[in-house]
Amino acid sequence: MTVRSAFNRFPLDALLWLQPDTAPVITATAASANSYPIDFSVGYWNTDGGVDAATLLEFAVEVIVNTIATTGTYSLAVQVAPDAAFTVPVVLATVAPTATGRTTLVVSREAIAAALGANQTGFLRVYAPLGGTTPSIAYESYLAPLSGD
Repeated sequence: MTVRSAFNRFPLDALLWLQPDTAPVITATAASANSYPIDFSVGYWNTDGGVDAATLLEFAVEVIVNTIATTGTYSLAVQVAPDAAFTVPVVLATVAPTATGRTTLVVSREAIAAALGANQTGFLRVYAPLGGTTPSIAYESYLAPLSGD
């Protein structure tokens, strides 16, 4: 199902939400609600064969901060790992929001492939380490494929 809210610049499939717009406020370090499976070994970006790796150059990871408390410190990091538990995550891009708004982080196919190593399969997510006295942030995040076609 394709979804486009008033805030989304890119059309997206509901399966591409990493942190849905309905996600609650977080007050402690947490991973996004969803991770995205990647499998370059079969010629696709994902395990169900829906996104062709040959024509897809990169993903735009849109991060929209809806509310943020000034009493905290925040970092939102795009991570990739070979396992769903993110035992050894690799950070591909980060943003340190200080106010509400939108940020687009572009993650290339080459960067993901290099981080995944020889087996070329893994998972992508957004990770939010929080600090400060009383951090509180509500954000949404999704993947938007950017094609080379």
